[in-house]
Amino acid sequence: MIRNLTKVAVFAALFGTSFAVLLCSCDWPYTPQQQVQPMANSQSQGPLKVYAINTGKQVCNPSITQDDVNYPACMLWLGFGGELVVKSPAPAGYWTTGVVAHDRLTISDTANVVKWFIMRHDVGITGQIQDPEWSTHPDYIACLGQVSSNVWDGKVVRISDKAYLKFNDGKLDEISTPHIRVPDSVRSSGTANNPQWNAENGFVDRESIREFFGTYDVVIAYTRNENGMTLYYIDYNETNPAPVRLLKPADKQTWKAESPLISPDGKWVAYNCYENTEHYYAYIQELSPASTPYLVEDGGCDPHWWIHPADRSLLFIVYARLTGAYYTKEDYLDATVQRTASAGVTVKQQVKLFAGLPAHAGLQFIGVPQVIAPLPFKGGMSRDGRYLSTGYAGAYLMKLE
Repeated sequence: MIRNLTKVAVFAALFGTSFAVLLCSCDWPYTPQQQVQPMANSQSQGPLKVYAINTGKQVCNPSITQDDVNYPACMLWLGFGGELVVKSPAPAGYWTTGVVAHDRLTISDTANVVKWFIMRHDVGITGQIQDPEWSTHPDYIACLGQVSSNVWDGKVVRISDKAYLKFNDGKLDEISTPHIRVPDSVRSSGTANNPQWNAENGFVDRESIREFFGTYDVVIAYTRNENGMTLYYIDYNETNPAPVRLLKPADKQTWKAESPLISPDGKWVAYNCYENTEHYYAYIQELSPASTPYLVEDGGCDPHWWIHPADRSLLFIVYARLTGAYYTKEDYLDATVQRTASAGVTVKQQVKLFAGLPAHAGLQFIGVPQVIAPLPFKGGMSRDGRYLSTGYAGAYLMKLE
């Protein structure tokens, strides 16, 4: 089950793999106002098409577009305080100097133009926004909202009308990294008029979920600061939804399990596991109380799901493989960094998943891991397979050829 590439295989995969990706269009189940395709800018150097976002400034929580119709070639990010560096004209109400740390969510395209944003006060947050992540559904974003130094709410924002729902009332941590799975078929403009939250776990009641999303078919995964960090999920398909703790890998009981991303079918989760920021492990696990963690790669980080747009039976995990510490500071526009893959690489691994089977029977790897970029991208791959995103010391989008 567990497959790791040797250094020889890594370089063979890197220099022997074509960067060609099948380009296909996708039809989403809703049609808000269509945005203009972004213009390619002239920032890329060398053979790769790499674009700097918020140029020269650090960002948090990079997340690739899940909406290739209205926000093609875009990424979601969370900026620090001080100054933001984006192209003019920015939308009305978007200022770039004297910025408060983590005060807004921004969606930018390859030309470094802001296509959408929301301020913290727009979603009822008085402190910082933290841990934004695009949902499996193209119209939703999950994030945290700070109440006090150690108290955090969970929020979900609908991109099309900027409506929001507080799905957790003050029972999350700063590192809870929530992710929400909503089926693509949902076309909702609902609001929750009288939400109620569980006093013990803080999660919103089931009827409020239905009112906001138009369905009970919603799953939320998140982390709690327990035994390092531990993953949980809550499934609103259940009559009495309650948080369920996921088992950790047997040899990593006190390690940090974080950044869970739910699969499009709502049955699995991919996540990081690490003891320190020098070495990461990428895992897949079924959303089930006694499920077994499956190692994707020793040294892999930020695993994301990707379904082939031309054949939705083909499921992949896309993740970064780093050469150094997690918070890499390399300049992705540097032709030498691109040519030598000195920062790391991005890998795509096809998998087949079988829910409900005993340990070591639920996951099958198909073929060998394929290196798709000579740079490590931590924000995943867009649904059409054309773009990767990353962030932290620098933020970048890359177009795959």
